[in-house]
Amino acid sequence: MKDFISYRKSLIICLLMTGILIVSALPTLSRAATITIVNLDSPGEGFNDTAPFTPVGGNPATTLGEARLNAFQHAADIWGNILDSNVEILVGANFDPLDCSAFSGILGSAGANTIHINFAGAPVANTWYPQALANALNGNDLSAGNYDIGATFNSNLNGAPTCLGGLEWYYGFDSNPGSDFDFVSVVLHEIGHGLGFQTFVNLATGIKLGGVDDTYMLNLEHHVATPSDYPSMTNFQRKIASISDPHLHWTGANVRGASGDKTAGVNGDHVQMYGPNPLQLGSSVSHFNTAVSPNELMEPSYTGPNHLPGLAVELLLDISWQLDPEYCSNLPIRIMNTGTGYSKLQDAYDDAAVSGDTIQSREVILYESPIFDMDKSVSIDGGFDCSYADNADRDTTLIGTMTISDGVVTIGNYVLE
Repeated sequence: MKDFISYRKSLIICLLMTGILIVSALPTLSRAATITIVNLDSPGEGFNDTAPFTPVGGNPATTLGEARLNAFQHAADIWGNILDSNVEILVGANFDPLDCSAFSGILGSAGANTIHINFAGAPVANTWYPQALANALNGNDLSAGNYDIGATFNSNLNGAPTCLGGLEWYYGFDSNPGSDFDFVSVVLHEIGHGLGFQTFVNLATGIKLGGVDDTYMLNLEHHVATPSDYPSMTNFQRKIASISDPHLHWTGANVRGASGDKTAGVNGDHVQMYGPNPLQLGSSVSHFNTAVSPNELMEPSYTGPNHLPGLAVELLLDISWQLDPEYCSNLPIRIMNTGTGYSKLQDAYDDAAVSGDTIQSREVILYESPIFDMDKSVSIDGGFDCSYADNADRDTTLIGTMTISDGVVTIGNYVLE
């Protein structure tokens, strides 16, 4: 049987206050998967808002709508540089007023628009796959005319004190939102759901959609139960497993193999999934557990700016995504001859404890304005390949400024824009 069903699961991020069409002028790196934004907003609002905007954090927009589109496409390109698909991934997106009070609110929601089963190229028979993944596996658009992912973001987050105490969206690319919510991080999270970081099981009843498995739930287990694997359970057992925190685990081999840096939220190499009691529809099961440390992008609550998908990449591998052959999993910056990686040049400089250290960066685009203000001598060398073995005829591009107020900094293979 070959079939598909239209299915958009609303997955939300709630923040409790006790604790988040690219313009041609923007620089981009090549992408293995093309992720395109389908603007669903009406004229004059959301992504089409013409309110003036001051460029910030590498985002050169001059209107609010343009800033939102640029930031969204920036997040989409992060995923596009990781995954392999010859079928364009369309994300239908809009800004709408969503629930928000002075103390809690919904930042956004997203999910697959359709899901598919028993198509040519499906790794497992009688198993649901989200649209973007099914298309990638099949090599064709299995639901032409439908966008692959639906996503909505909260337009109420605009500085009004009645919504999260007056905080607002930050649309820069540099992970520097201050106390506001980093839009790129939230979009990156939500696209992750649409790519397949979600189950289609009715969590309130434990009933499988259409009576069959989905590719996500194949990797779930209730660690202390018999049977322990999510697919083999009765509906009632599956319902209980979904509220079994901290015993709901991910058992996929790729996540297990990459879990070694976690200091909490793991049992051996099993990473805990979010299974609170009572059930939290829209959050339960389809996120990593909040106990996981260091924090992961795909936790149910915003934990600060994060432009690194982290273990979500390995989870997508476990559900049958393939990586771009040129994807590099190393962090883009390191101190030479150490095993420590960084996502920001500023952090690497601050941690370079001795004069003579060399900070290396890959052939990437960095969005930051580092300040070199310590009495030490360091070298900064850009343009390296994935293994940091060669940087001949290549550069790192930095969108921002470099300020040297103390010490000596020698810089090579960098382009400043």
